[in-house]
Amino acid sequence: MKISRLKIEDFAIDECPKINQKNLEGNDFLFRGGNRSGKTLVFNAILYGLYGNSSINNISPGRSSSVEIYFDNTESIDRGGSPQIYRTDDGEEIDPDIINSKLGPEDSVQLQFINSNVRNQPLSDHSGPELVEKIREALNSSLQQKITYHNRAQTHIDQLIDREIYGEGKKGLNELESQLEKLNIDQHRNRINKIEHLLSLVESGEIHAISDRLQEDSEQGHKLNELYDKKRTLEQKIGKKSNRLDEARRYTKERVNELIVDAVREVSCPVCDRIVEHDKAKRRLKRNDCPHCGRDRPYALKNLRADLQSEVDSADERIEELESQLGDLDAELEEINEKIDELQSEDSKLRELNSLVRTALKQADHSIGQVEERAQSELEALRETVVEEEERKEGLEDKIKERKQAIEHLGERKKWAEKREQELVEESYEEVITRFRDVWSVNHQEMSPSLSSEIELDPEGNITAPGTTSGELRDYDELSTGERRVLNLSFAYTLAELATNEETHNCEVLVMDEPLAKMGVETQDRVLDFLLNSDIQCIITSSDVRMESKFRTRQVRDLERIELAESEQVTLQEAAND
Repeated sequence: MKISRLKIEDFAIDECPKINQKNLEGNDFLFRGGNRSGKTLVFNAILYGLYGNSSINNISPGRSSSVEIYFDNTESIDRGGSPQIYRTDDGEEIDPDIINSKLGPEDSVQLQFINSNVRNQPLSDHSGPELVEKIREALNSSLQQKITYHNRAQTHIDQLIDREIYGEGKKGLNELESQLEKLNIDQHRNRINKIEHLLSLVESGEIHAISDRLQEDSEQGHKLNELYDKKRTLEQKIGKKSNRLDEARRYTKERVNELIVDAVREVSCPVCDRIVEHDKAKRRLKRNDCPHCGRDRPYALKNLRADLQSEVDSADERIEELESQLGDLDAELEEINEKIDELQSEDSKLRELNSLVRTALKQADHSIGQVEERAQSELEALRETVVEEEERKEGLEDKIKERKQAIEHLGERKKWAEKREQELVEESYEEVITRFRDVWSVNHQEMSPSLSSEIELDPEGNITAPGTTSGELRDYDELSTGERRVLNLSFAYTLAELATNEETHNCEVLVMDEPLAKMGVETQDRVLDFLLNSDIQCIITSSDVRMESKFRTRQVRDLERIELAESEQVTLQEAAND
């Protein structure tokens, strides 16, 4: 499809050139004018006419704007008013979304619009992998669809794995393992053994002798009581310090954003009980949005990141300090235990004394009957707790096994999708990318015949091309502005040529704003001759008066300088471009 007629009114500003060009007829056409003549407005208006607001950045078409594009197959697009209309050859009005299937995907066709600023041209504006994807999409859309399908499948599987790990509508693996870890079966059993030992002392009568010794107003009794109090205090301090050490170590293992994402995983929505997916939370953070609700929170996140970064930066120092403090506490506890053992070894009646016996006697005010009653009650409760926790443990282990099996199965599916995607990518490189590169090289050499080296395009989309002086291959960023312009023009032309030949899209048009700037005269002539002698319709906006000689009179429209009120001048988007 080529453009046969173009009508533009009030695009972006009231002073926009009024265009009603009925004689395009699918032929090449030049809109010629100096600075601030509306050339860039015409360029953007055509793009807007094809795909609407989504295709033009930082430009508002205006409420009264009207753009109509008529094609050589008698179909047309009318973007004047609302709703906007696509008319078929028999006059039928159809959904504007059909434009993508009629013309081609917006992302692909946009590559055939060459901006006047080389930084906004296709090879500058897209990463290597994006370019490779666009080439596949334009030349073999079915192959790209398969690659996209397997890529999205991996993303979906990652989301399913996240749900198995972090939970959504059910307890995730992390929570289940945390609950299993919190079960104190071994501690309860150890406590049971100590209580049974205490009761055996009650039954044997040995506890009476221990109680008498502790109640005696003797230096030994006072020392033991003092040491056991210190031991209890130290054990509590060690427990708190250990918890703080575990928390500090967490900050050395994860980056700031991961710490925030992990925190989000622990909180589900109070309405739907859903947990934000890992990748979605990361994307929101990248945009400075709240990872949980998605609202714009740049300043709050900045402060949170600063606080967390401070924690991360000081984590190593805090860990070293806590480890040193724990070492001192452990040494002090060991010393106290040795003193307790030494004192108890001096008296045979105190050899069975331990922390539990001493605490039980102290809490019961040395009433042996109360000691026995309380011990029996606690023993019964602990035995019931152990039975319950054994049952919980079995249930948790079954669920953990189920989650791990699901994660393993999903992991295998992801590996298969990754493998299939890679196979298709390799296949596409051989069948699509290499063919595109070869045709691109030929077209590029036609535009610049002094260049003998072929363009190199690797599977990652990295480009090396010959310069105009030595012909030596150089990275795209190392080329001069003029060399990059030629490369972008040959790229866009090749894309349009092959895509229309393959019938993956139907837009046989290149639209270019000041395409020959920064080129030598000879190169300008070569490039323009090549483009105008091709089967692709070329619509050009330019201030270059030499260019007019390449077109027939009816293929040129002169644009007059736009005179704006002073208050309106700053709003004209094209001012910086022209």
